[in-house]
Amino acid sequence: MRLDVLEKIHQGHLGTVKCRSGARATVWWPRLSIEVEEMVKNCFLCAEHTFNRREPLWPIVRPARSWETVGPNLFELNGKQYLIFG
Repeated sequence: MRLDVLEKIHQGHLGTVKCRSGARATVWWPRLSIEVEEMVKNCFLCAEHTFNRREPLWPIVRPARSWETVGPNLFELNGKQYLIFG
């Protein structure tokens, strides 16, 4: 019956944390948390919809002189497109 319970807990494909929370609120058996984690890891739909982790931000290095570093920007104003450097 454990597999049936795990499938019901995982039915919404909510991810490891939410599935564990739901499982703890309703059932318990040894290694439940590990089994929930394994089920989510092996689920094709969960893997397909898992968000990629964000890359860490790089520290900003301030230029020593004006115009040492130039950055382009695109924007649109009144239907016209502009390229500005700053």
